[in-house]
Amino acid sequence: MLQIVHNLIKVFYPMEDGSHIKDYQKELIIFEDEIIIKIKNRALKHIVEKRKQDNYTEEDLFKLFSDIFDVLHSKSYKIVENKDIEDDIFLLFEIVENKNTGVVLVLEIIRQSANHYYIKTGFYRSARKIQKLLKEQ
Repeated sequence: MLQIVHNLIKVFYPMEDGSHIKDYQKELIIFEDEIIIKIKNRALKHIVEKRKQDNYTEEDLFKLFSDIFDVLHSKSYKIVENKDIEDDIFLLFEIVENKNTGVVLVLEIIRQSANHYYIKTGFYRSARKIQKLLKEQ
């Protein structure tokens, strides 16, 4: 599945923001265990567009999604409800911090049903900002 995501990143990265894509509602299962996490092509393209604006390279996006797969498969994540936003939006993030860089992987996910989520966006964030968010929750 990771290779499919990487191939789609290669297609989406050179596209202009807002360009239409074929099969924008197509879903990819990112993780399926005690929870199910999916992403639609439209959301993947949105992540590529937004992270490009943050100066992520194509390789940075490959690493982001490789890290997402690693975190999910190693089950080193925590799901926290974001009380500042409505509509069942949750944050899923790695709880094992990289002490050298102080960066944490964050996914904003939307609950479809019990234990079934869709990725809305993903990014790296300062560990300090995440610790502050956890204290507020």
